[in-house]
Amino acid sequence: MAFQTLILAGTIAIAAVSDAPKAGPVLRDFSNDPVRLVICNFGDEDFAHTQLSTINWAGYAERQVTVAEFSEARAATHVSTAFGPMSQVMSLNLTGRKREAREQGCNLESNEIILFGKSGQVVARWNEYLSNDDLFQLLDSDKFTSPSSGIAN
Repeated sequence: MAFQTLILAGTIAIAAVSDAPKAGPVLRDFSNDPVRLVICNFGDEDFAHTQLSTINWAGYAERQVTVAEFSEARAATHVSTAFGPMSQVMSLNLTGRKREAREQGCNLESNEIILFGKSGQVVARWNEYLSNDDLFQLLDSDKFTSPSSGIAN
């Protein structure tokens, strides 16, 4: 009898939970994430190669910048380049890379570089090569590092 009562109580509890209103989607907290630089290569084949070959990796690491590259042209011959936490979610096939690129905000019709601040918001976009000096100047600027900017924090 005690066992039947326990089963009945469990069934009632499950029914009550299933009727409860569902919570909305949980938004990811980007506040502790590094800054993300996303290279979207869906135009000129050499765009990602040129950008990646000139990166000052030590400078990126010092500024906690992760890099992810999504490339249609390089999909058949290269594993996506990633530096930092994003490397754990990179797909090895073109279909997966395109899906991930769209999720990162890439335009699948052209080349672009997208910079996300620690807040998870897009800070800047470029459609051409981005030099280390230009990126570091932005990252080291008061506009980017000031808590009141809403970008870095």
